[in-house]
Amino acid sequence: MLNALTIEIDDRFHLEFGRYEGRLMKNTIKILEILDKFKVKATFFPLGWIAERCPRLIQEIHSRGHEIACQGYTYKPIYSHSKEAFRKDVKKAKKILENIIGKAVIGYHAPAYSIPQKSLWPFQVLSEEGFKYHCSIYLMQNSNSPNGIPGTKNFIYNFLYDISVNGCGFIKEFPTWG
Repeated sequence: MLNALTIEIDDRFHLEFGRYEGRLMKNTIKILEILDKFKVKATFFPLGWIAERCPRLIQEIHSRGHEIACQGYTYKPIYSHSKEAFRKDVKKAKKILENIIGKAVIGYHAPAYSIPQKSLWPFQVLSEEGFKYHCSIYLMQNSNSPNGIPGTKNFIYNFLYDISVNGCGFIKEFPTWG
């Protein structure tokens, strides 16, 4: 069985960033120290907005052997983006992260698991932008939730999505309990 530990680096403090930057750095370093102590590696999903302002933090995570993946530039639910606005957001964040760590970023996590069943177009954008996997769908317990997709599988699988009238594509899905 494969177990994966993922850690989001975001906060809802965007307007007062300077006031909370020290807390973000301090708390993430504590997490890194715990992971080092137990020799555990994780995948970190920072917002591009934070990476842009704290490149040292992203470098520190990467230098300790953890994967850097992407959560977009802002913490805005995908369903509130147009397709092109989403592409712009993801592209910007991916470029910032790749410039900081010097290698390709291949993982993505949607803010607030915001890919609902009625809007699967983000998977096409993610594939076109070079992402190989995502963990953006959580296993739904409540079918009234605006996020998540009922019937999501409880294991890693290739998520199929329509890319045109005549075909489909896939991106690897790592589902999450929400």
